[in-house]
Amino acid sequence: MKKLFIISITAILFGLTSCDKYEPTYSSSDFYGSEQTKNVSAPTLDCYLTTTDLCSFNIKLRFNNGGDENRNMSCTLHWRAYSSKPSTTPKESELNKVESMRIIDHTSRKTTFSKEHAGFNGGTYIYYYATCSNSKATITTPVKFCIIKR
Repeated sequence: MKKLFIISITAILFGLTSCDKYEPTYSSSDFYGSEQTKNVSAPTLDCYLTTTDLCSFNIKLRFNNGGDENRNMSCTLHWRAYSSKPSTTPKESELNKVESMRIIDHTSRKTTFSKEHAGFNGGTYIYYYATCSNSKATITTPVKFCIIKR
C-alpha cells in the first residue's frame, strides 16, 4: 500500500511538471519603453562644488539629468595641474589628464559626481572641465580652475 501511494504521488508530480520550459523573451522596450526616452533631453550643469585644502582638491559637479534615469548618467573630468597661474586660460586640448568621476549622490532629477586627488603643493592651480552624458546627449562644461591652499 505504501509503495503504491509513493508511485501514484510520483506519477502525479511527474504529470504536473512539463519538459518544455517556458522562457519568455523580453525586449528592452518592455522595461524601458519609448515613452520614457521620448521626454529625455541633454543634461545641464546645476552647480560646481569644489573644495581644496593644503595638498588636495575635490571637484564635485551636480547635473540635472534631463529626465533620464540615473543609471544612464556618466561624467568624465579633464584636468591638469600648473605650478603657477598661466597667462591665459588653457584650452580643452591642453587638459590632458582624463578620469571618470564617480556618482556620490543622486535624486530622480539630479546626479552629483566627484573626483579628488592629493599630493599637491600649496599654490598649485588645477584647471579642469567635465563632459557629462545621458542616453540622449553629451555636454561639456566651461574650463574652470581652483587653487590648492598654502
